[in-house]
This record gives sequence, C-alpha cells and structure tokens, in this order.
Amino acid sequence: MRILFNCIVSRNNELVEDMITNIQKFVKDPLIVFHVHPIKFPSFDKSVINRYKNVFVNSEQLNLDDHNANINLNTHRPFIHAFLSNFKYITNNCKEEFDYHIIFYEKMMFCRHGIEEYIKNYDGCFYYCRAVECIPNVAKYFQKGLLKNLSEGLTSNFEITKKMFDYYCSNEELYNYNGWAGEEVIVSSFLFNNCNTPGMPPVIVQPKCCATISDAVEIIEQTKYEIDALSIGKRKTSEIFIIHRVDSDLENPLRVFIRSL
Repeated sequence: MRILFNCIVSRNNELVEDMITNIQKFVKDPLIVFHVHPIKFPSFDKSVINRYKNVFVNSEQLNLDDHNANINLNTHRPFIHAFLSNFKYITNNCKEEFDYHIIFYEKMMFCRHGIEEYIKNYDGCFYYCRAVECIPNVAKYFQKGLLKNLSEGLTSNFEITKKMFDYYCSNEELYNYNGWAGEEVIVSSFLFNNCNTPGMPPVIVQPKCCATISDAVEIIEQTKYEIDALSIGKRKTSEIFIIHRVDSDLENPLRVFIRSL
C-alpha cells in the first residue's frame, strides 16, 4: 500500500524537513506533495526536498485565503483548491500511483507505526459531525446531509479521492463555493455521502492548544483505551497514529520527543 500525503506548507524550511523525516520514519514508501503558500512562505527552499525520495513540490502556487468567509475568488483561492491542484499534479504531471490519500499539515506528527494496516479496512475516514448550519448551495449536492469538521487527517482510497475531486470540478457552484473553510465541509460531506466502509481518521486533535508528551505516551504505549479529542469527545487510542497540534517550534518538547522515537 502507498499513501499520498497532500500538504500545504506555510512556515519554514526546517519544519518542512521535519515533516518529511517524520512521515518517512513511520510510513512505508510514502508519496508526499507540497503546495507552498506563496505569501506566507516566500523563503521556501526547494533544494531542501531534493535529499528525499518521492517528495514533490507542486509547480502551481495559488494565492490562498486563510479560511475567511466570502473569499474573493478573483484574488484568492480556498484551501481545497490547493489540495485539488496537488492531486492533479501528482496524477497528471508526475504520473505517480498511490492507494490512499490523506490531508496533512505542518503541525501533524506520526507517533507510531501501523497506519497502513488500519486504513486498509476503510474506503474513507472522516469525523461524523453534522454541519451546524445548512449551506443551501452546498447541501443540494449531498443528499445524506452535510458534515463539517477539521480536514486534518481526512483519508480516502484512490477511487473515492478521484471521484471526489472529479465531482467537485464538475459542479461549478460547488467549485466556486467561497464560504468558511470549504474543505472542512466539502471533503467531509463527500466522504460521508460516498463511503461504504467508513472509519475514524487516524489522527487525534487535542481539545487544548497543543498536545503534550503524556498524550503521545498514552497513544504509543496504548495505556489507555480512550483519550480526549476535540469535537469528538473520546477516541480509541488503537485508532490513532498521528497527533495534531504539535507546536511548530522545532525545540518544542513534544516535537523533540517524537523525533527521538
């Protein structure tokens, strides 16, 4: 099995390198693609990734809007357009093949092996959280209803992923949706409406600002059956391989601890 990590990067080169080494340490033969935020990350150094196998930088750089409502599509693009662009770049330009797709960010870090064995049981992994409000021009495309939650860790097999992006591109109104955090609504809702064997994402999102070493130890050692998770309540530690909201400071104790595993 091969997993595509679909990433947006916006901070610094050292953090990008830390993300690559973390993924490659815990995942077998990963495929990684970066969309570089052109405004937030003008200092991106492409040579950083040249030392790594199967890591690509999307040649398209969209001017991304940071999750504001009513995005001006003449000047900015929602994050989901970057994920779509990354997918097209890998499949059309690079001709790379993969079995599963996961949305990944800089504050996510693997803390244990085995994600392949977990996600192969599901055609998609998403958080089952109903959208608080109805968005008519989006809801009509999803007959089973809308979901909305963080996009971090949303996972789907290749067939579902391709179907999702094809569906998104083929519906102009959906493609031009410029509301708050479109990827959180559209990706979650598509997986909910189309997956036959759904599971929970292989990532824990902590209810506090940043995760801690004790959180990581409980997941790694499986000392607890469940652990607190943002919006979800509780998550089984056996389902968790990635921690989200690891502080981006390279010397943050949790980041240093995970790096040492």
